[in-house]
Amino acid sequence: MNWICLLFLFVSPLLSWSLSFAETVAETAAVTSSSPITETCMEELRKLPGHSDSAALQKVCAEAVHNENCRSEKGLPIFHWNRKGTTAATTAPQQQKPLKILVFGMIHGDEPWSGSLARLWAERLTRFDPRNEWRILPILNPDGWRLKTRMNSRQVDLNRNFPTKDWAAEAVQHWAKSSGKNKRRFPGPSAGSEKETLCSIWQIEDFQPDFVISVHTPYGVMDFDGPKSRAPSATPLPWRRLGNYPGSLGRYLWKERGTPVLTVELVHREPAFSNERYARLQDELSDFARKTVDELERSRSPNLAATP
Repeated sequence: MNWICLLFLFVSPLLSWSLSFAETVAETAAVTSSSPITETCMEELRKLPGHSDSAALQKVCAEAVHNENCRSEKGLPIFHWNRKGTTAATTAPQQQKPLKILVFGMIHGDEPWSGSLARLWAERLTRFDPRNEWRILPILNPDGWRLKTRMNSRQVDLNRNFPTKDWAAEAVQHWAKSSGKNKRRFPGPSAGSEKETLCSIWQIEDFQPDFVISVHTPYGVMDFDGPKSRAPSATPLPWRRLGNYPGSLGRYLWKERGTPVLTVELVHREPAFSNERYARLQDELSDFARKTVDELERSRSPNLAATP
């Protein structure tokens, strides 16, 4: 009996150590077995300028999604992140269906602060239940991001490559007249010729957004392609209507499809990029999107009663 006790005393610590080691291995495996898109998301978004919340970023990238319709011309994945909205989060007297808000960051590869704002908004949305449903693409132009160029790897300005109805007749002429054939604004060999553009179109068709936010630099304004509306009162950037042009996202979505597009133009290399300041902007734009879409629905349905 004494031998059995001694054997137990000897074996017990070994069993305890073995179980502890197994748990450590399992935890390590769980961390290191993340999907390739999670690793790509973490690697690319960590490179963006400005402060990032590491824990929130891990949550975002753990849920990052990649569809094979979304690859760059060089084959890099263009990932997105979804956050469902909930009617329970609204303070309206009558609960409303969450809007779908689509955010594009870094259409131009040399505008990294646009990706930083998209990252900030995604991280922020991990902390609460939003009223609206969000889909965020922080880096639409990964080739341009790596090359540090406005254009994609085929030297095309993606925001002049959308297949608007007037593209064939006017895109090249507008490029020549407005920019003197500036290479940074080349609209491409044909409408929708670029894989990144086709990815954008796939995202639009798949998500069916009610409202789109496109983030850019460096003009320091907000440009709205949509119905005449009163500008949000507490935004950190002035409100300007810069218009749209052949091949632009604004013309493709608003003028031809009736989906409002708000372009947020940050100051280049945003020196005063405040997370709190631009977190509030997300709330302001969410409210603005709701008001805009409600007004559009009423204008398209004259018999629809106004929301009290």
